[in-house]
Formats: sequence, C-alpha cells, structure tokens
Amino acid sequence: MRASKPPRVIRSDRSGYSRMVIYWGEDGKRHREYFHSPAEARRRAKELRSLLEQAGREAIAAVTPERLTLLRLAEDLQARLAPYALSLEEVGKRLLLFLPVLSRYGVSLEEAFRRTSELLALERNSPPVRMVVERLLDAKAKEGKSPRTLRDLRSYLGQFCCSFGDRPIACIRRQEIAEYLDKAPSLWVRYNWQRTLSTLFAFAKTRQWLWENPLHGLPVARPKLPEIRSYSPREAQTLLVVAREKFPEVLPYLALGFFAGLRRAELQRLDWQDIKGKYVRVSAGKAKTASTHLLSFNI
Repeated sequence: MRASKPPRVIRSDRSGYSRMVIYWGEDGKRHREYFHSPAEARRRAKELRSLLEQAGREAIAAVTPERLTLLRLAEDLQARLAPYALSLEEVGKRLLLFLPVLSRYGVSLEEAFRRTSELLALERNSPPVRMVVERLLDAKAKEGKSPRTLRDLRSYLGQFCCSFGDRPIACIRRQEIAEYLDKAPSLWVRYNWQRTLSTLFAFAKTRQWLWENPLHGLPVARPKLPEIRSYSPREAQTLLVVAREKFPEVLPYLALGFFAGLRRAELQRLDWQDIKGKYVRVSAGKAKTASTHLLSFNI
C-alpha cells in the first residue's frame, strides 16, 4: 500500500452495502472492499492502517546508510540517463556483465554506472556495419592502398556485411564473431577474415564508434606457411629459355624476379619507365615497405 494515500472509509456505490474501504496496493492500483455496516468498514480500515504502519517501520529499519547512499545514487543516475532515453534497469542489467572486469581496477559503483550508461548510449548511436565498411574503404583508397588490397578488403568485408551489415557496429559481440569465423571453409580463409575484421573494428574504435574491439581475446589461428624453395640455376635457365622461345611477353617478369629479387606484387606494379639500364626504381606506392628503393641486377 502507498504510504501517501492511507485507507479511507466512504459511502458505498453498490446497492446492499452501506460503506466501502478504498486503499492502494503494492501494485499501485486502487482497491475497494464493501461492508454492510460502518463498524465493519472502520475495523477493516484500521487493520489496513496498522499493516501500512508496520510496513513503513520495517522499510525505515531496512534503510541503512549504505542503502540510502545507493538510493540517492540511483536517483541521480536516473536523472543523468534521461537524455539518453535509458532506464536504470536497462543499465543495471548491462552493468552486471561488466562488474567482474571493472572491479579488478577498483572502479566505484557510480563510475561503473556512468561507464555502462555511456556504453549503452554509444551502442544506440553507433553507425551500421555497412556504413563503417564504406568509410574504411574510402580511407584506405585515400591512403593509396593498392587495387589488390582494396579488392581483398571489399571481398571479405562484403561477405561480413551479408550477415551483419545493418547492425550497429558497437552491438557486435565477441561470441558472434567467433561463430562467424568458425564458418570459414579453411584455416587460411579464417586467418584472412580475422585479420580484415580486426582492421575494421580498429578503424571504428579510432572514431569512437565502439567501446572495444570484439576480436580482442580471440585466438588467432595462424596456418602453417608452405616451405619456401628456390629455383636451381639449371631450372632458372630452362624457364628463361622456354619463355624466350614460346612466351616472350613474360621474359622480363622472370628476369627481374630471378636477378633483381623483386616480390611478385612489386613486379606486377612496375612500368617500363621504372627500368633504366641495369637499375630498377621501385617507388613507395609500388613497394611493400611503402618506401622508394633502387635495385641493380646483372645478367
């Protein structure tokens, strides 16, 4: 029963009864009880008042200084959460997930509530995954990443958008990422997926679109690299002879690979103007190390 509205005895609005008692229950709703005589109604009202007073005394005894502090904190937090349209109950449920982590750093309850409310507000305002992917691709293109790198990013992130494209990026959970990675058809694909997604979430975090990278803590399954072997002089000679006779267009590619030590991707980016005499100039935009270097070779 509400302490602010004690039971009242008034005339009955139902035939056959002379009085009724009106009181408010714990559910916040008004209740009515009907009586044939005023004496019965007064006795019932007195009984309800006694119950109300007893409940009040018990409530006061239960309010320790610690509980009073928490009550004031809850009221203060309720006012702070109003601009975010967040309920205290909603924040409290999420807070239970983070308390074990926050307690390790000696975070106060007030600070924990504040952090949790900020996290929930961030989740509500974070952009969808599809938009973050578009921003990431634009940023990588402006950085001068190679067409192959951009193509790989588009491929892997496009697949991810098929499952999570419309979800706010701050709402993607670690367990969901783990289940997604488990669907990879091979260890190499899983490795590439995880590496690409890590780039995506790191990009979002730098723009304050999420609280933490959900990939943190997930083990990275690194596939074993195949054994690297080199061509023997005879094998290299055979390849060059066959290329000169049957596939002359690939002869410069093989020669530079054998004698200049260029990577395959660097060879594919070279132009004839990069080759002058016995020197090859690999500009920063074409080198893996993103720095210009000059190579010499002898045939």
